Amino acid sequence: MALHFYKIKHRFSALFVILLGLATGSIGWFSFEMTQGAVIDSALSIMHDDLEHVYGKYEMFHERARSTMAIALDNPLFKEYYSLPATKAGNRYDDNHHLILTQEQQVIREQLDNWTYSLQKRFPIVETCLIDVTGQEHTRTVRGERAPLADMSPDEKDAPFFQPTFKLPSGEVYLAEPYMSGDVKEWVFAYTSPVVLEDGSKPAFYHFEIPLTFFKEFILTAFPKDTQSGKDNPWKNPLSDRFFILSAEGLIIIDSQLESSFALKSGKAEGEPAQLRDYLPVSDTISDNPEFRALMQRARNSEENHGSFTSDGERYFVSFKPLPVFGWSLVRIKSYENLLKGSMTLSHIRNIIILVTSGILIVGFVVVRLVSDKITRPINSLSNAMQDLQEGRTCADVITDTEDELGNIVRHFNYMRREIEKNRDYLVQERNKLTTIIHSTQEGVVVADADDAVVLVNPAAERLLGKTEEQIVKGGFYSLLDDPEYVQALIDGAKFGELSDIVVFNQLVLCFYASKFLTAEGNKLGSAALMRDITREKKLEEELRTLSFTDKLTGLLNRRWLEESLPLEFNRALRYGLNLSILFFDVDHFKKFNDTYGHDMGDLVLNTIGEILRSTFRQTDYTCRFGGEEFCVVLTNTGADQACSVAEKLRVKVESTLIRDMRVTISIGVASNPQSNSNDEKVLLKLADNALYAAKKMGRNRVVRWDQIDAT
Repeated sequence: MALHFYKIKHRFSALFVILLGLATGSIGWFSFEMTQGAVIDSALSIMHDDLEHVYGKYEMFHERARSTMAIALDNPLFKEYYSLPATKAGNRYDDNHHLILTQEQQVIREQLDNWTYSLQKRFPIVETCLIDVTGQEHTRTVRGERAPLADMSPDEKDAPFFQPTFKLPSGEVYLAEPYMSGDVKEWVFAYTSPVVLEDGSKPAFYHFEIPLTFFKEFILTAFPKDTQSGKDNPWKNPLSDRFFILSAEGLIIIDSQLESSFALKSGKAEGEPAQLRDYLPVSDTISDNPEFRALMQRARNSEENHGSFTSDGERYFVSFKPLPVFGWSLVRIKSYENLLKGSMTLSHIRNIIILVTSGILIVGFVVVRLVSDKITRPINSLSNAMQDLQEGRTCADVITDTEDELGNIVRHFNYMRREIEKNRDYLVQERNKLTTIIHSTQEGVVVADADDAVVLVNPAAERLLGKTEEQIVKGGFYSLLDDPEYVQALIDGAKFGELSDIVVFNQLVLCFYASKFLTAEGNKLGSAALMRDITREKKLEEELRTLSFTDKLTGLLNRRWLEESLPLEFNRALRYGLNLSILFFDVDHFKKFNDTYGHDMGDLVLNTIGEILRSTFRQTDYTCRFGGEEFCVVLTNTGADQACSVAEKLRVKVESTLIRDMRVTISIGVASNPQSNSNDEKVLLKLADNALYAAKKMGRNRVVRWDQIDAT
């Protein structure tokens, strides 16, 4: 049918088509340009966000290391070691210039080695050492292996972190630039922090190393996965999506597309310093494009910015951000075609806009009508379903057959509703699980609400407290241990500044915890108490302590007890002006006796002497087996003359005792204070030992006082 343009409707239709064509064409063009700009801006923003994410992981890495250092230095053994008189007196060396430590220093050093070993098991630390202000190492552990004392280096003053560390205040950590560790044989980060004593002095610092290999693995987990796909796809353009860390010297420290090794290379000459540039590529190996080089120079200058360059007809976008230390920077590269995720590109978007514009022209010319009912019906259904969900009622999915924005909203709502109901069911299940766990655990649990009314008591709490649930609820939360003031002080943290304590209740030793729950604003939500029966643990602990101070053969106190308790007795006697005497004796010719009659007979002699000692001395005296055939008796409130008299009675009693038709004799040395004017228990013990030696020299089987030695 022919069209007659003289009719208004035909002219209007023609004008409508022309105007609609101009409008849609212009909108399509400007939409593409704006979309392209928005996509680029969005992509650059996402690239920057990726940099921020990796930056956060970088900060997290070093913060974890600093936290590990803080955990390590919290151990009081560091201060205890450098507070020892022997440590304060300075380092001592043997003829081979090996460090010499006292027994007390060695004990603490071994404990520090154990502490360091536990740290290396828990954290990715490959080497730790303790270095004093002279540059002398005192401990070193490499990959769990503890270096012997003879291997301690005395010349660590030249280390790059030595001087800066001693300038740090307490609690601060110095991070040195990566270097090749001579002990670990790979590139590492070094973290150091001073040991600060109570007087503010810094006698040493603690040092540990974390390998760059672990740092690389940690940081690579933060890199977007798309940036690492090129490792497995040799056909992919390595510049299409790439992430790397750039040093101020232009070295690529970590690259999402290339593997790198930080282990020591073979073939290095002895003493030749390792250079990081021998292990890593430079940024020029990525592209020799001048624009790219200019962007990398800006990144090396610690700028935070973005830019683009064109290479081989492809446009690439670059975003970079400096890291806080070493002058390193994060760099992200993306090609124009990869700015959008998935298979969609800007070219595809342009073609789609052209197709959509053409479709709008056709649909706009053919059909313009409103379907209000199709629009409003799903909205009403959606509103009713939202109200049901808000009030906690179960509701079914909202039905829609549209594929427009409203249809998407309805489908998103249906998904959200199902997720809410699924989470609600999950929370109910978790609550039931928690209730089952609380009621089946062997640890007592009591929970109270904000008004301190008991709302939960498990069977273990009834058993440990010896009360029924009704009695506990009636008595109230603060009367759990029949001492409200005690529980109040414990829950407020006023007792010892802790939330737990060891108490004896209902004939049991309980580890009792108490705490209150607070809102973010500090308002009380409720309280909880947790109790555990440790009666058996405490009993075993006491038995072990007794065994640790008892000689297995004779049943007497052992040398460990003497070394710990004699200083206390000596200082007590010195403080109150009391007499204190020591008998130091051994069995005459005991080695010959052992060789002649055998070790079993020797053990019988030692055991018999132990029985004689237990039956001879007072409960206030202390009888010890010092070692081998040597014995020591500490006589409290006993002067020299009385001590010699007691020693003579002991000598006669041993001599007169028949042991399987044989007799043995003993030689005894006596030393007393304050008569000897000894100001140290070791001096008093040495005087008794000298007297024993004199008794041996004078013919054995006799008692000799310390002040008779010169006379003889």
